[in-house]
Amino acid sequence: MPDESAYVHLPTPDLLAKPETDVLVGYTRNAMYLPGHRRLGLLSYSSSPSANRLFLIDVDTGESERFDIPNGEIGSHGAASGPDECIYVLTFSCNLYRFDPTTRAWEFLCRPAPEKNLVWGSICGGNGKYYFGTYPDADDAVYCDTFRELPDGLIQFRAWSDTQTSVVFDSVSREFTTMPFDEHEAWEAARYGAPSQMPVRTTLPDGDTLTGPVQGGDGSWFAMGESSRRLHRTASDGTPSEALHDPLREGDHWRLAALGEDGVCAWSMLGRYVIWRTGADGALVGKVDNRSGDANEIMFLEAAGTDCVVGAHYSQQNLFRVNPDTGEWDESEGMIARVSGEPMAAACVPGERPTVYLGVYIHALLMAFDASGPYEFGANPREIAEFWESDNQTRPSDMATDGRRVFMVSHADYGAIG
Repeated sequence: MPDESAYVHLPTPDLLAKPETDVLVGYTRNAMYLPGHRRLGLLSYSSSPSANRLFLIDVDTGESERFDIPNGEIGSHGAASGPDECIYVLTFSCNLYRFDPTTRAWEFLCRPAPEKNLVWGSICGGNGKYYFGTYPDADDAVYCDTFRELPDGLIQFRAWSDTQTSVVFDSVSREFTTMPFDEHEAWEAARYGAPSQMPVRTTLPDGDTLTGPVQGGDGSWFAMGESSRRLHRTASDGTPSEALHDPLREGDHWRLAALGEDGVCAWSMLGRYVIWRTGADGALVGKVDNRSGDANEIMFLEAAGTDCVVGAHYSQQNLFRVNPDTGEWDESEGMIARVSGEPMAAACVPGERPTVYLGVYIHALLMAFDASGPYEFGANPREIAEFWESDNQTRPSDMATDGRRVFMVSHADYGAIG
């Protein structure tokens, strides 16, 4: 037995603070509409079991309910609904569950894959069959994600490692074919649910671009203004006719979900939603109950002077500040950058107004945060540089400063060297 006197015994730590934030819902995956129940389903993503939940939004009242995922498993990446209007969830633990919205109960079905394979995408086809893509052990690929059904019933998805390929699966012949990968088309599919037919992108007179259309029950299309964050109803050929709402909240990652004959919903990864119902005046505005102190692990802590510590949660795209003397904290209550990733590293340059420099995933952004000033999307923190377009970098891993310069190291895109 080793001599315990050789160990350094640290004091037992005291809990100082547990900053809350909005646990991400949807998290790069699609919403699920259950027309017979008039509910829209979203799943949250968290590394903490207590914050993994299913949310059901009533499209008639705007109210929402939440249900814990069995065993706190992560199900956000592998959820889909189909003809029976149940929600099927293949979790990161590779357990397949079914949620029945009538009984509000979960049922364990089977364990179809080894646990080392994480689910990275899902869809239910028109044939009533469910398809799931995995990570990291798919044949000849690392990720299989971004699913959509083509008009002829074929299932298209993205397979990627160092390169990205569109793969089409024929469920009748069970054959796979490949085609050139269209990054814009895949982004539209991931963000807006990939309708089978999409009008041509339309540029408005003020230069704003309508993107990611979904089709409503009356045959018209709904599309989001990229810069204005306003929802537009468009004609079947993509010609804009009217804006339906004031600009949606800045500092959220907005997406669209078609509600079949019942309307359309704009929802954000931070849990906010706006519902436009077919034939109804006005809109329903709400937010799911996704506030939690167990959002995700903390990516870093950086001292900004003697009375402030700055940190961020994994995948939450947020910042928080904690007073180390009192434990009082605040947080950004929204995204802090134009990309959907999180701050991963930080370095503080001290001074009368300490500046915390941040390295932000997914485009390796370098940002500067005035730790004594208010949070303001697009201003504090402010973006200084991006290293994606020029250097193919995505994931900052560490930062340091000599008081005059800031140094950042980062990783390249998935599957790329450098």
